[in-house]
Amino acid sequence: MDISSWTKKAHVVWIYRLFTEPKKQMKKLQSIFITFPKIINEEKIKKRMNLLKECYESQQKTKTIEVIQLNLDLALN
Repeated sequence: MDISSWTKKAHVVWIYRLFTEPKKQMKKLQSIFITFPKIINEEKIKKRMNLLKECYESQQKTKTIEVIQLNLDLALN
């Protein structure tokens, strides 16, 4: 397969290959367009879950501190 130099310089070899090998390239593109959004979505979900976990842990720490302060106040009175 002879790929002209201008396609290499312009970084559009994939377009050339898409027209010369459509079945092979469509399979690759299909997997990219299906897999990549799934990966992005999974990462967003992980990030949200981590934020929720951090918020929950922060609230738990705050509640624990409030309970300790209340117990100290009761003990001092």
